[in-house]
This record gives sequence, structure tokens and C-alpha cells, in this order.
Amino acid sequence: MALSCAPFTEGESKPLSSGCQENVSRVDAFRLLYQAAEQGSVPAQTLFALNAPTHARFLRQQGSNESLAESVKLIKLAEHFGTLAAHGGSEEAVTFMISAYLNGTFGVRDTEKAYFYLLPLAAQQPSDAATTLIGSIKKTLNEKTRGEIERAALGCQSPASPIVNPFGAR
Repeated sequence: MALSCAPFTEGESKPLSSGCQENVSRVDAFRLLYQAAEQGSVPAQTLFALNAPTHARFLRQQGSNESLAESVKLIKLAEHFGTLAAHGGSEEAVTFMISAYLNGTFGVRDTEKAYFYLLPLAAQQPSDAATTLIGSIKKTLNEKTRGEIERAALGCQSPASPIVNPFGAR
């Protein structure tokens, strides 16, 4: 899914603030990451998702309407590329998406989406921390919602399911 809200205008040469070279480099790096992410590079999608919230926070501090609008675009792109990278197999993106949805990085806390990303990761890499987090999220969800999320996230791999996919596909 291509987004039309590219955070940078083609040929844009002005820095985001007072002309500092660091800002120019940051914009150039994000432009390159954006282009590679749009072309389907999972590592670029992951890096963009991981770094966009920090850059968006910097833009919000600038205070101009233009900077605020760019900040909103970056957050939307962080969620978009984070989703693509997580579905593309990036464990780092999966971890980021869990944290982002739990902390409200994309604007709203969404424990259902965090749970969706957490379940397959916890199934592949069981840990006490994941078990504890799953337990605390489960308490906030009703049984029907939990079941729907578990089926969507794990499919036949659900530990509660008597049928296990022998091919490990999701």
C-alpha cells in the first residue's frame, strides 16, 4: 500500500530549522530511508519506523504549522512501515510495534494490536517478560476479543488449538 503523504518534497533543499547541517543530514537520511522503504526494503522500513517517532518529536518542538504537519505524516508512515516490516519478518519491527501500541506512539494506545504482535513473538521466543505482558493484556480483553486476536495472530499455531500447522506458516 503506497501512501501519498511522502514526508519530503522532491528536490527540497531547505533544512527543517535554522540551517544546521545536522538537520540537512537528518532530512536526507529520512528521504533515503523513505525511498527504500517505499520500494519494499524491510530493513529500510524497520529503520524508518524505529527512527520516525524521534524525528517527529523534534519536528513538533519546532512549533510551526508545517513542522507539525510533517510530524503527523512521519508518525503515520512509522506505523505503515512498521506494519510492513513486521509482516515482512523483522523481529525488531515486531518489538517496536508492540511497544508503540502499548505506549500510544501512533496517537492512541491499542492493547489489542499490541497483543496481536506479541503473541507470535512470544510463541517463537518464550520468556518470562512476554508471559507477564500477555497475562496483563489478557486481563484487559474480553474472551471473544482475545480469541479473535489469537486466531488472527497465530492461526493454527494457537496453543489452545488442537490442530497445529505442520509447516509453521501463519
